[in-house]
Amino acid sequence: MRSRFVKALSMLAAIFTLVAVSATPASAETGYYWASNRAGGCLDFSVQFGFRVFPCNGDQRYQRLDYRRTVANNPDIYQIRGNPGSGRPNTCITADESGAPVRSDACAVNSSQFFTIRYANGWAYFDSVSKPGLCLTKSSTPYNGGNVLRTEPCAGRTEQYWVFTQ
Repeated sequence: MRSRFVKALSMLAAIFTLVAVSATPASAETGYYWASNRAGGCLDFSVQFGFRVFPCNGDQRYQRLDYRRTVANNPDIYQIRGNPGSGRPNTCITADESGAPVRSDACAVNSSQFFTIRYANGWAYFDSVSKPGLCLTKSSTPYNGGNVLRTEPCAGRTEQYWVFTQ
């Protein structure tokens, strides 16, 4: 009788552990990912237009970007770089002041190029390390067939949430 109880208790513990682990969003690993915006479009980089949000089109040269961990003891801080196929793989998103479009600058050890990937309600968002509380946001401003990518106060808006796929 006691062994049945212990087995049942062990089974319940395993189930609860599995549920808890699957409910916790995993941080992206260093590597190439597509990042689609919850409001539509994908993070996109080209030499001609820089970083922007552009309709998802499956072109990995421009939309499958390099997310690199930058701080060994903080696994959620990343630099977002262009894909080698874009012609400028060492170009990074650089955060600017609130409401300003992001810049496309040469990658450097610069906190304005570092973003903490955080999660809310199962959705990822990019919080600037140099300007905490400012998030990468798909703006409503059109830009060469897409939309301007800005840093704006993190407010849980649909335009600030992203989904990663490999």
